[in-house]
Amino acid sequence: MRRLAWMIVPIMALTGCTAATPKKPASITPVAEEHLYRAFGTEPGWVLDITDASLKYQGDYGKTLVTLPKPVEIARFDGRRFETPRMTIDITTSVCSDGMSDNRYADTVTLTVDGVTVKGCGGALLPAADLSNSRWRLVSINNEPALSPTRTAIQ
Repeated sequence: MRRLAWMIVPIMALTGCTAATPKKPASITPVAEEHLYRAFGTEPGWVLDITDASLKYQGDYGKTLVTLPKPVEIARFDGRRFETPRMTIDITTSVCSDGMSDNRYADTVTLTVDGVTVKGCGGALLPAADLSNSRWRLVSINNEPALSPTRTAIQ
């Protein structure tokens, strides 16, 4: 087999064959993030996206739409705040559960738009607090491999 490989390499060189190299794209344009920060709440359903340039709020399950230029962020000891004449957003660094899916998020968000206040969650999705209602695989016991890794769930 080695002899065959040594014979093929010179033949490829003589015939102009080379290893294929991937082509580089003509240009790579970074895709801008749609939102830098997202918060949401339920009853009534609402979503807030904070981008570099704007605050975009959809409230009452999409019936209310408000887009405003992003104001200067006000740092607070427990988070941050955005204020405009129509909208005030308080983002508090405090674990929040959305109440519907039991997901946990890094921030608790209080939002007032046109005098109506809603509360919800925002920021990073946090890992589950415990293993209940999770799926996992047993791979070792006392640092010894399991005889046959098995999928299981805790209810």
